[in-house]
Amino acid sequence: INYKTENLDQVLNTEYPSGIDVIWETIGSPVFEQLFEHLARRGRLINIGATSGYTSVGYAPIKIDDFIVKLHYGARAVIGFLTFDYKHKYEEYSKQLSEYYVKNKLKIFVDFGVNVGEGLEAVSNGLK
Repeated sequence: INYKTENLDQVLNTEYPSGIDVIWETIGSPVFEQLFEHLARRGRLINIGATSGYTSVGYAPIKIDDFIVKLHYGARAVIGFLTFDYKHKYEEYSKQLSEYYVKNKLKIFVDFGVNVGEGLEAVSNGLK
């Protein structure tokens, strides 16, 4: 989903009418707010950053009406994840990732959005 060119709420309502179980969120407000509203019951939203706040203006406040009610009665979880908390594992995992890459168990693909397609014919683009 390209949140800059598509209507995020519309796409999520269409593609995930029952909500989303796990969301990996990196953008921050207002995308965080929209994604939270689409969490399924017992869904988890993992936030690993807020690129929208990496500006001179700073971070926008999160505004979710009845947040506590939605969190509690939806049995939802919002989790902050900071990669620096795992700094002690960097060396170990760097070696493991390098080994996977050398053994062709890990393929690196950078999606610049060039090969975006529509419908089933676009599925193969996500499987490279």
